[in-house]
Amino acid sequence: MQNLKDAEQFVRGIWHSYLEESDYSQLESVFDPQVTIIGTGEHEVSRSFGEFKHNIMKERAQRVTTFSILNEWYHLTFLAPELVLVMGEIHARENSQQPLVFENRFRVTMVLRYQLNGWKILHVHQSVPDPEQGEGEFFPHRMMEQRNRQLQQMVEDKTRALEESNRKMRQHLRHDYLTGLLNRKTVEQQISCLLQEGWEGVLIMADIDEFKKINDQYGHLVGDQVLESLGAAVSELFGVERAGRIGGDEFLFILPLSYRDAARLQELAGQLRKIWIHRQRQRGLPCEATLSMGASFCPQHGRDLRTLWIRADKALYQVKTGGKNGLKIAEAQEEK
Repeated sequence: MQNLKDAEQFVRGIWHSYLEESDYSQLESVFDPQVTIIGTGEHEVSRSFGEFKHNIMKERAQRVTTFSILNEWYHLTFLAPELVLVMGEIHARENSQQPLVFENRFRVTMVLRYQLNGWKILHVHQSVPDPEQGEGEFFPHRMMEQRNRQLQQMVEDKTRALEESNRKMRQHLRHDYLTGLLNRKTVEQQISCLLQEGWEGVLIMADIDEFKKINDQYGHLVGDQVLESLGAAVSELFGVERAGRIGGDEFLFILPLSYRDAARLQELAGQLRKIWIHRQRQRGLPCEATLSMGASFCPQHGRDLRTLWIRADKALYQVKTGGKNGLKIAEAQEEK
């Protein structure tokens, strides 16, 4: 029986010669004609000596670097009097002056056969251990569970982001960008639907007094802040879904008040003026804008949006020409 120590020295010599010295001259002489080889690369499979010789010569022509073996171990076992099984591990690093160098730790299984002229390599199988596979695992399932959790979290985050994006898009489609109130199309559609369902209440047309003068005297940035402050006041008192901006400085509100609640309507108009003045002062605006309003009740002044709009607009006109900064309910003679 051959000596295992000699076989190990043979194996060490082959790997040092191949990795550290890039010496291919002796490789052909140490491989058995029936050799088979599996390397770590996807393409590194040689099913015959001829195939191996072709691959190794191609590698030799392309190789430009050597490696230093940092650590290695081998364990040898006789399979038969002339056959030895070798298993081991090699830790090697590329010899390079580049900032990044290749460093690899691979395992190797070899089958050696002793012949008259010495040991020959019958089979080589290299493999790279998976650092993500934990002890006691058949495959790295803990890593896969972690990746799946990360994927699920990423999907949830993306879903939330998409939902938020859709919400903002719906907000943009339904609301006025400056005041945050409903835009004209949306508020008209909403009121028309309510009227078709038999809704009864009051429709209020509102217009900022002397708004053009504010823009001309203080600039459009101040004008925008006046609009924004009114939108905030209306939202605070009436809610966003009950009010809309229908033009530059024109607004439309609806409230669930009956014709008998005219006094309450005047109270709310007074509250709106106070809240709006407070909002303007908070912003430090150089002026205190005022608001004129006209109101029409459903069903007393009409049952469709067009009729109620016309009646409220006429009442608003009377406020604008009669001193501004007030609220007027459509005249009784206009009732149907």
